[in-house]
Amino acid sequence: MIEAWTVYTNFRLSAKARQELFGRIWESYHRRLYVFIRSRVGEEAEDLVHDVMLKVFENLDQYKPVYSFNSWIYAIARHHCINILRRRSVERSGRQILAAEADRGPEQPTPENEMLNRELNRRIERALDALPPDYRQIAFLRYYEKKRCRDISRIMDIPVGTVKSRLYAIRRRIEKALESDDIV
Repeated sequence: MIEAWTVYTNFRLSAKARQELFGRIWESYHRRLYVFIRSRVGEEAEDLVHDVMLKVFENLDQYKPVYSFNSWIYAIARHHCINILRRRSVERSGRQILAAEADRGPEQPTPENEMLNRELNRRIERALDALPPDYRQIAFLRYYEKKRCRDISRIMDIPVGTVKSRLYAIRRRIEKALESDDIV
C-alpha cells in the first residue's frame, strides 16, 4: 500500500523518485479504479482511469495525510465520473432537442449532423454569453478550465455552496435556452 507520508512529501522527491511513486500508485490502484469507474460510466473506463491517475499525480501536493489516501483517490475518481456523466447528459439533451427540431432519425455521421452539432455549439455559446458576468466566469472556470468547485470558490471568493448553486442555475438556463426558439 502507498504510504501517506511519501505521497504528501512527493514535491520534495527527485524526478526518479516521483516516477517510482507514480508506478506504485498505478500498481496499487489501476485495476480497482477500473472496476470502480466501469461500474459508473461503462465502456470508456480505461481511458478515464488514465485521466484519473493523471489528476491524482498532478494533485498529489493537495493530498493531506490526515485523510486516507484510498478515500482521496476514490473521491477524485467519483468526481471525475460525475463530471463525465453530467457532460453526457447535457450533450444528450442538446442533441435530443436539435433532433426533434430537425425531425430526423438516429445520429449518423453526415454533413447535416455536423452542421447541427455546430449549430448546437453556437446556441450554447449564445446562451453562455447571455449569462451575467459572474456566472460566465464560473462556467468558464468549471467547464473550460476544469476547475473544482473548491478552487472556483477560492478564485471567486464565494462559498462553495454558492458555486454549486450557480453551476446548477447555469445548466438550467442553458437547457431552457436550447429548448426555446429565442436563440437561433
